[in-house]
Amino acid sequence: METVNVIQVNVDSSTNRWQFYKERIQKLLEKDDSILLIQDPPDKSDWDIPNYTYYSNEYTTIAVPKKWRKDVTLIKITNFYITGIKINRENFKMGFLSVYFEANDDKAECLKTLDCYRHCLENDKYDYLICGDFNARHYAFGETRMVTPWGRRISDYIISNGLYMLNNPKDGPTFDGPMGSSYIDLSLINRQNPHNFSWELSEKEEKKLWHKLVQIRIEIRTNRGVNVDDEDLKLEASIISQFDQIRANVIQLITRGVTQDFNNDQLLEQVFESILKKSQKSTTF
Repeated sequence: METVNVIQVNVDSSTNRWQFYKERIQKLLEKDDSILLIQDPPDKSDWDIPNYTYYSNEYTTIAVPKKWRKDVTLIKITNFYITGIKINRENFKMGFLSVYFEANDDKAECLKTLDCYRHCLENDKYDYLICGDFNARHYAFGETRMVTPWGRRISDYIISNGLYMLNNPKDGPTFDGPMGSSYIDLSLINRQNPHNFSWELSEKEEKKLWHKLVQIRIEIRTNRGVNVDDEDLKLEASIISQFDQIRANVIQLITRGVTQDFNNDQLLEQVFESILKKSQKSTTF
């Protein structure tokens, strides 16, 4: 099974810190070629990782191995805060978006532009991965102390657009710096994405890395020789719809402070298992 590796990180536009990040990234690249999704990058003159091609805006960058260049198309939508590419290889057709929502800028306008990128990919029938610093705080992302209005907006956006968050909050915060720790770096995929994903933080204990390196492994599923019954697809869609609605309701309760003393992840798992068991009484996958 083919595997595609992705590295996600915000380097806070610091040249000094970038050198430290670069050392860590190059060690990872010695093991596997990877797609780099970078936010708030340093000056372009400092991008000197060999054998990589860069696609950049002012606040975001995507880098891919040069040997993949013929398979890459840049999504030409003007925005300083989002860079998007499409990769079309044998058995693998997917879009990658690197996004950065600056803490004090017009994030709502940037969110509208993100929709333009998503619709572009969906119209061309591409699955996609969105990685970036959303500067959004919400219990659903792992926060335990505070929720911001922007955090609620992003949580609602994820639910209403059928996106799925790869982050594992139990792995720890994605940011740990002088201003405290948070879970503001998110990795999202479209719900219909057929591939298998794993997500983990690298160099978690390294204090010089304020934003932690995120490693994502994508196991490419070709689905060759698999026949899926239409009724199975309808059932799966029904289960996902019910689960998403319950998840949205639970998140709203948490946000309002109605619920405090229960394990949200455990509750959602129990709800999902209950729905699945009820559905399996009438249909077998």
